[in-house]
Amino acid sequence: MKTYKTIMNGLTKVEEFVLCVITVVVTAITFINVLSRYVFHSNFAWSEELVINVFILMIMLGCALATRDGSMITLSLIFDNVGVGGKKILTVIDTVVNLIFYAILIYTGFNKVFDQISTGKETFSLGWPEWVFTILLPIGSIVGGKLLQKFGGKAVTLIGAIVFGAGLILTGLVPNSAPGLLYFTYSFLIGMGNGITYCGTMYCVMGWYPDKKGLAAGLCMAFNGGSSAFLAPLCSYITQAFNVKVTLFSCGIVCAVVCILCGLGMKSAPLGYVPEGYVAPADGEALSSQYVSYPISKAWKTKQFWLQLAAMAFFPAFYLIMFSRFSLFMTDKGIDLAYATLGVSLYNVGNVVGRFLLGKLVDNLGYKKIYGCCWLLCMICGLCLLTGESVAVILVAYVCLGAGFGATNTVYPVMSTTSFGPVYAGNIYGFALLGYMVMTQVIPRVAAASIDGTGSYAIAFVMAFVLCTLGVICGALIPKLNRPLLKDVEES
Repeated sequence: MKTYKTIMNGLTKVEEFVLCVITVVVTAITFINVLSRYVFHSNFAWSEELVINVFILMIMLGCALATRDGSMITLSLIFDNVGVGGKKILTVIDTVVNLIFYAILIYTGFNKVFDQISTGKETFSLGWPEWVFTILLPIGSIVGGKLLQKFGGKAVTLIGAIVFGAGLILTGLVPNSAPGLLYFTYSFLIGMGNGITYCGTMYCVMGWYPDKKGLAAGLCMAFNGGSSAFLAPLCSYITQAFNVKVTLFSCGIVCAVVCILCGLGMKSAPLGYVPEGYVAPADGEALSSQYVSYPISKAWKTKQFWLQLAAMAFFPAFYLIMFSRFSLFMTDKGIDLAYATLGVSLYNVGNVVGRFLLGKLVDNLGYKKIYGCCWLLCMICGLCLLTGESVAVILVAYVCLGAGFGATNTVYPVMSTTSFGPVYAGNIYGFALLGYMVMTQVIPRVAAASIDGTGSYAIAFVMAFVLCTLGVICGALIPKLNRPLLKDVEES
C-alpha cells in the first residue's frame, strides 16, 4: 500500500502540473483569439476546436483530483445519517458504482478510439486524427479510479476483485470489429486484478501465521491452483450451453461479488504480531514479524533482493518451455491425444499437492532445502522428457514438473518474508516477479526457435537444465539479512 500511495502521490503532482500548464495555455489562446478578433478583425479557426477538446481533459483531471481530496460535490444526506456500519456499506456501494461508471467510460472511449483509428477520421479545423482527442476520455476515466485510495488495508483485495470482475465483463463486451480492446480488458484488467488479489490475500494470510508461513502460503496456493479442477469444467459447460459471453459475464459477476465479500472480512495482522501460545525455539530466534520490515526502497539495495529476482527468473525454465507444449510434446512422439489430456490433468494434481505438502515442509526444513527439492523434481522431469519414450515416463515427468514448479509458488513468498519481514513482503515479491515476467517472453521464444530449427527438444532442455540450476544456486546463496528487532528500535 505504501508503494501504491507513493505512485498515486506522484501521479497527483503530474496531474496538477498538467492542469496548470493547460489552464495557462487555454487561457492564453482564448485571450489572444478574442484580441485578434476584435482588434485585428481576424481569428484562429483552429483555436475553438483545440480549446473545447483540451477542456474535456481539464474536467476529467479536475474531477480525479477533487475525488482524491474529498472536495467533489456530493449529496451526503443519507451518508451523514447512518451509523459506522452503514457508512462502510455505502462507501463500498459508492466505489463499485463509480468503478462501473468509469469502466463504461473506458470501454466506450477505447471503442470509439479504435473506430476512429480504423476509419482515419480527422478533425475539421486542425486536420488532426480524431482519436487524439477521444483518447482523453478513457485516460481521464482511468485516472478517476484513484478514488480507491481512500480505503485502508482492505483496499488490495477489493481493488483486485473489482478490476478482475470488470475485466471479465468488459471482455465479453468487446465487439468483433475491435479485437485490440482485448489488450486492455483481458490482458491488462484481468491480469492486474488477478495479480493484486493473488498477492494481497496471500500475504495478508501469511501475516497471521508468522510461525507457519509455509503452510499458510501452501494452502493459499493449493486452493489457487486447485480451483481450476472444478471451475474449468463449469466454465466449459456454460460456454457450450450458452456462449462465451455468458460465461465471461457470469464469471465476472460471481468472482467480483465473492471476492468483495471476502475482502470486507480481511484484516492485516498488527505490527510485530506473535500468535497466542507461540513457543520460541531453543536457540531463541525471534519470528520474522518481530524484526523491522524493509520497504522496497531499502530492499532493492540488498543482494537478497537481486538473488531472489534472479532465482525467480531462471528457475521456471522447464515450465516456460513445456507450458504451451504439454499436449504437443506427446503428440509429436506419436502418443494418443487422450494421454496428452491425462498428462495435463496429472500436472495440475502434482501442482496442487506440491504446493500444499512442500509448503508445509518449508516450516520444518527451511525454504532453501525445499527449494532444492523443487530443483530435484524439475531435474527428474527434464531427464524423463529428454530420454523417455513411453507414456508412463512422460506422465511421471509431468507430475514432477507440476510438484516442483508448483511448490516454488510457496517458497518465494516465504523467501521474501524471511529476508525483508511481512509488512512489505508482498510489494517486494511483486517487484521480484519482474524477472520472471521478462523470462516468460524470452525463454519460450528461444526454445521455440531451437525446436523449430533442429526438430528436437534437446537444446531447449539443456538450456532449461542450466537455467534451473542457476536459479536454485541463486536461492541457496541468499544470506540472512540482519534486521533490527522492533523492540530495540522502539526502546531507542
